[in-house]
Amino acid sequence: MNYRAVAALSAVLLVLQFPWSVLRAQAPQSGGPCDPPNADPAICGQWLEIPHCTSTPVGTDWLCPPGITGWPWTEAIHVALTYTGKVVLFKNSLSRGAAKSQSRLHSWDPVTQTDQILDLQATAPPYDIFCAGNTFMADGKVIYVGGEDSSPERNTAATNPTGIRAVYIFDPGTATLSRADDLAYQRWYPTPVLLPDRRIIAFSGTQQPVPGMIPKGLAVAESTEAYWPGTTPNGNDSWTSFAARKSNISYYPFMHLLPGPGTRVLLTGPGRIDYQRQRITMPLETFGDLETSNPTWMPISSPSDIVRGGSYARSNRYKILKSGGLPSGSEYITAASVAQAEVISINPTTGQVDSVRLTGTMNAARTEHNLTILADGTVLATGGMSQKSGEGEHETECVYGVYTTEIWDPATGHWGVVAPMTHRVPDVPRMYHSTALLQPDGSVLSAGGECMPDCPEPYPNAPHKWCVSADLYYPPYLMTTSFGIIAPENRPSATNPPKNLAYGEAMSFSRTTGLAATDIPKLALARPGAVTHAYDTDARYIPFLKSAGDFTENLGTGVIDVPANKIPGAKVAPPGYYMLFLLNNNNRPSIAPFVLLWGVVETSVSVTNLVVNLNGTFDITFTWKTTVSAIEGDEIVLIPPPGGSSTPVSQSSSITDGGMTHTWQFKGTCTGGNWTYQVRSKKLRYDSGTTKSISTSVAKTFKIIACIEP
Repeated sequence: MNYRAVAALSAVLLVLQFPWSVLRAQAPQSGGPCDPPNADPAICGQWLEIPHCTSTPVGTDWLCPPGITGWPWTEAIHVALTYTGKVVLFKNSLSRGAAKSQSRLHSWDPVTQTDQILDLQATAPPYDIFCAGNTFMADGKVIYVGGEDSSPERNTAATNPTGIRAVYIFDPGTATLSRADDLAYQRWYPTPVLLPDRRIIAFSGTQQPVPGMIPKGLAVAESTEAYWPGTTPNGNDSWTSFAARKSNISYYPFMHLLPGPGTRVLLTGPGRIDYQRQRITMPLETFGDLETSNPTWMPISSPSDIVRGGSYARSNRYKILKSGGLPSGSEYITAASVAQAEVISINPTTGQVDSVRLTGTMNAARTEHNLTILADGTVLATGGMSQKSGEGEHETECVYGVYTTEIWDPATGHWGVVAPMTHRVPDVPRMYHSTALLQPDGSVLSAGGECMPDCPEPYPNAPHKWCVSADLYYPPYLMTTSFGIIAPENRPSATNPPKNLAYGEAMSFSRTTGLAATDIPKLALARPGAVTHAYDTDARYIPFLKSAGDFTENLGTGVIDVPANKIPGAKVAPPGYYMLFLLNNNNRPSIAPFVLLWGVVETSVSVTNLVVNLNGTFDITFTWKTTVSAIEGDEIVLIPPPGGSSTPVSQSSSITDGGMTHTWQFKGTCTGGNWTYQVRSKKLRYDSGTTKSISTSVAKTFKIIACIEP
């Protein structure tokens, strides 16, 4: 969205405080003040359409010409907010009649509202990555894992599409798409998860048609495999298969990286499938330590009846909200949605599930909806369908679209009804294949979806089940009663935010509080979303509360300081880009800058060999392991006492499961006093391509009392 254009809609702005308690009190479960035309935007928020571009036909497709503003004519099945502020989105091209076996990506700029198109025809062969798995890599690139083999010879009425092994990487910095190393297994509907050491691990995904099996007659890839990006010291850029590590779970599993010892993930849906009985079951389960030879699933009891098609949000460091879906044991073909919601609490030390408890019930039962964490830590529920009514295209009948929009307050567990999605004429449902994405200005992009027999929106070519439109939702924290959307200059801001932040590094920057505000009680790091099929393995919300001592604010100078020990580790905040939100005492968020969280996480540093030589020198060897490797490399710095000197004489790094092991040897003068050593990490691409070295471990010392020859 063009923020300047939005700001121009505002007249003299009056900033009023509307706490969520007021929202809950004034928003009953049905009807009420958020129904148009009398809805107060300061309580209900506001929906706005994004106009389509003036399109021109290209074959049977409609594309935005270069430089022409507007939303592209495509269904946004996959969307990701990149660190450039642009949204990369795509679906397959079959819905517009173009040649199959190819996908078309769009890099859409919300500020200029212009579209850049990237075709997979430039790759060989040009695969269709429709229904791939997508997630962010540690350097901010987007990786697309697997997809659909929809080649004409295979996509017939008698044959289901199969998974593919292709992997693509989109680089936001250069706006280019490249082919990466192939998977070992075909995967359609897989889930990729970023690990703390920068590996991408792929779970599930369907492979080939198997007669008599459902859903869609496809066998699931049970073995997991992990991808090392090509920036490791040995140049590795390949997938490593863990054939013994079985994960017989449904496609697009909801996976969450856990804190604590080892490398473990939590499965919160959509479930396991009994193909013969055509039913699904879903206990919460933890997949054991991925670094062991054969981790197993450990069931966890759950009080709710949520199974398939719900959505989730990592709404806090150690809490996961999950809502909606279909009831346990229901048939895959048809079932009514549920409105239940639950909160899963994770122990920050052990990584075990401490509790699973029911929270407030949604006002609308729904499945295949989107949960989006907002800038203030509340969670927005949009779209979905009230029931699943059949298999294939018939499962998304337009009459079952859910237009109720609601916001969950984590402090109380209540859901408050806000402005419904009835701003278009006719109403356009956001059902299966719809997406929703938090934007840096705090608004939410809602797009895509499909419904039968035809999506009720105009399209220049012909009616179709795919919905190709998009909207923006402005939550109440961005609105005033009388003057509309709050202008950016009247909101808080970070005036000199860090571009890079290492694990173990303190964060400091200046701020403004915004109009009619006195201070900043809350900060948050919000990971940008990479959404598809009602799930997002990336989005998470990491709050910092001034009242809890997470940061200090100098009201005189406007400087905010976050201590190094308050920056979360890589298992809570995986490496990559985050949006930095400031919230003032009126709950107004800033427009978020992007901060790259990266660096080494020291697990151990040991002095393995100290030898004093007859010539008055010594040899010393340091060995340490890091669970996150910097892109250019890690180093250890040895600082001598006055009069001393040292020189590194050898160094080596080797990749191990879960991290890297480094060994450095120094030769130095045998000088008495305190010698200090500290692990540092170097990051390329820091501020226009320069290299920055930063200390990312606590400095430690050893003392040479005297150098005595034997």
